[in-house]
Amino acid sequence: MRTGKFFAAVVMLCLCFMITEPVQAGTEEKSTELTTQIPDEHLVNLDIGKHGSVIVDGKKYTGKQEIKVRRLEAQTYQVKPDSGYQADKVLYDGKTVKLTDSTYTAEAIYEDGLTLKVTFIKEKASGLGSSNKNTASKSNAAKTGDTADSVIWFLALFLSGAACVMLSGWKENRKLKK
Repeated sequence: MRTGKFFAAVVMLCLCFMITEPVQAGTEEKSTELTTQIPDEHLVNLDIGKHGSVIVDGKKYTGKQEIKVRRLEAQTYQVKPDSGYQADKVLYDGKTVKLTDSTYTAEAIYEDGLTLKVTFIKEKASGLGSSNKNTASKSNAAKTGDTADSVIWFLALFLSGAACVMLSGWKENRKLKK
């Protein structure tokens, strides 16, 4: 029994060491250098429905267009419905967002391919003015990295330990039956 537990402990320590120690590789004569260029601007798609426009940095946009916005800066979009119309739905990156005083400010932009889609509907005859039916927005916080690798490694460590304990118990039961 002591041998099995000792073996399980040694295996666990080896697994812990392998997981926490980074893999190192190198060559004696050659080296590889990886570089990347981080853009100053990102592209945002505008899909502005009929009967309105969106103003970005003082410039008016209608229809479907692609605009450049500064990287890692919040961007403000001002929604301007035509007379007799109001904003119906405002989607940013596929999520419904809420307008505040006819504007939406997106969080810092760190990637291409985001889309602002705005649709407009005719105002109701009640004369209440342009009310906005949009609901709360969901944060588009910056993605800081993938944690899946560490989760997989810790799961593997746990399962390896459980397997060692089970093997130890199996060997002990086998000895008792003899």
